[in-house]
Amino acid sequence: MADYYADGTASGGLNNGSQSDPWEGAAGLQTLLDTLTAGDTGYIRNTFTLTAPLDIDQNSGNTSATINLIGTNGSWVVDGTQARIDANATTNCVIYANTFLYWRVENIVFEKATGTGVEAGAAISSANTTFQNCHFFDNGAHGFDGEAAANASGWLFVRCRFTDNDSYGLYGRSFTFPLLCESRNNGSLGMYLSSGSCAMNCFVSDNGGIGGIRLISFAVAANCVCDDNTGDGLVTAAASGVIGCRATNNSEYGIDPLGVASLYYNYFNGNTLGTIKTPANAATEIDGVETNLTTGSEGYEDADNGKYNLILGAAGYRTIVAIGDNNQAVFARGVSNVPIVHPREN
Repeated sequence: MADYYADGTASGGLNNGSQSDPWEGAAGLQTLLDTLTAGDTGYIRNTFTLTAPLDIDQNSGNTSATINLIGTNGSWVVDGTQARIDANATTNCVIYANTFLYWRVENIVFEKATGTGVEAGAAISSANTTFQNCHFFDNGAHGFDGEAAANASGWLFVRCRFTDNDSYGLYGRSFTFPLLCESRNNGSLGMYLSSGSCAMNCFVSDNGGIGGIRLISFAVAANCVCDDNTGDGLVTAAASGVIGCRATNNSEYGIDPLGVASLYYNYFNGNTLGTIKTPANAATEIDGVETNLTTGSEGYEDADNGKYNLILGAAGYRTIVAIGDNNQAVFARGVSNVPIVHPREN
């Protein structure tokens, strides 16, 4: 297990990859990516300006030893400072080619590609890769695209942002898991999630085209906020689920269940075309009306007084999403013996 280093602001030489003599520029970053093996960590800092997309196509980690790629501050300290990979009008920032597994990517911005920020190549069959505190920003197509690989699976995003991309913020394939992520101001859709995927505690707002989140069969959105999107807040396929979510003030419906979907304890209101399109496709009702469930009750909304309560889930457990007096979501995990009260009253 070894540590390697690359600095984006240097001239583009190769050097030896040590902290005192890091690989330099885009060429140096590609050398770092090609060198890392299971258990190794690559530290990168500053901005890498590309002349061609970077490839992750050499080595894989494994279940006991990931490959780590981590952005740092100018002193090589991991403190949340993000290194930047600027595609500089090339097609992609990074292409995942072939089947290379078990990477952890942290504190990196993927920006300004004419195509996609991070693209999964067609040969990928499994990924098992985690992105943490990464930003997929201002790309000409999608922020992240796992859809190019028909069988790609195993993408985890923790506290990542997908903003200002021309098409989708996150175009996930099967088993894609955005957790505590934000997707805003994307041209066509905030998040697309295929079967086996689950979005949890995500903010998805102000996206154009289709709307906030689209769930394909057997995908789930839990404790998400989907507000102010052009289109629907959520679109669901058959056998997908929406649990403890809010979708308000979207230009069409709060939710459009294209197939029969399960909806548990959600708050959808203020949408231009209505709360729910095709109510017959909803296995469970919303907004204070309970159907087909025998436990729990709904949260409530008092718009005149600006109060939005926690949503009470099945068997008395509160969801993680509450709505504060500024009409923004507040994460407030509750348990069954905690009264439902407005956050200002806690």
